[in-house]
Amino acid sequence: MKKKLLLSLLTLILIAGVGGFIYLTPQVNAQGGDDDFSKSFLKFREEKKNWERVRANFERNPASFKDQLNKGRKLALERAIEVMEKRLQQLEERVKNREKVYEGIAQELLNQIKANLESLNQIKTRLQSATTADELKAIAEELKTYRQKEKEVLRKLIVLAHIGQFENSLIKAAENRSQKIAQRIADLKNAGKDVAQLENLLNQANQKISQAKAKLQELRNQANSGVLDISNLSEIQNKLNEIKTLIKDAYSLFREIAIKGNELFANNTSN
Repeated sequence: MKKKLLLSLLTLILIAGVGGFIYLTPQVNAQGGDDDFSKSFLKFREEKKNWERVRANFERNPASFKDQLNKGRKLALERAIEVMEKRLQQLEERVKNREKVYEGIAQELLNQIKANLESLNQIKTRLQSATTADELKAIAEELKTYRQKEKEVLRKLIVLAHIGQFENSLIKAAENRSQKIAQRIADLKNAGKDVAQLENLLNQANQKISQAKAKLQELRNQANSGVLDISNLSEIQNKLNEIKTLIKDAYSLFREIAIKGNELFANNTSN
């Protein structure tokens, strides 16, 4: 019975290992709708090339190509709006399908996406009635500003996805492993083993997990509040690496528990 308890503790820890650690990379593609988005983007690129050809002709013969130039610019802007709408719809589906990842700000993100879609619709309405080069140029500038705001939303989604995946794949997994190890240690203690050293090592491991959890929550709060510069993804990755190191340290302590537990069993059986 005692040997089974030690072997199960050792097996539990060694199977866990740190092989499950992953290096998270930004996942910017939303779920669903990729085909529609790709088609819209290809149309936009085609219209943009057409407009560039017309512009080149206009520069050679302004009088003949003025109307054609405006028409080409208008078509390019229409395709650009279509691409932006598809992207927002993808982001909307992503948030809806992964509300747990985005925790308390899911509704805020959905509201922001909805507001952006309404803004695009208003721009599209003005574009339909635009006829002059100045009007089209003003709409192009407005879309450029809008595009920058959309990038900020996308970056925020990337950061929160990183955080959510770290929490689910690393921290929660380590917490579950700690609970199982604690139960095995309790079984050994009930079997008459002196497990004070094992309990101390487990407490150290739990402290590492708690530190990682606190750092992750701090990172989430900074992303939500706007304190964090979400445009600097390398800095955020460094912070996540610090958290990953703490979890690795916890697993190192788990392995030490297995070794010490095995030694404890061997010493007791030899006496």
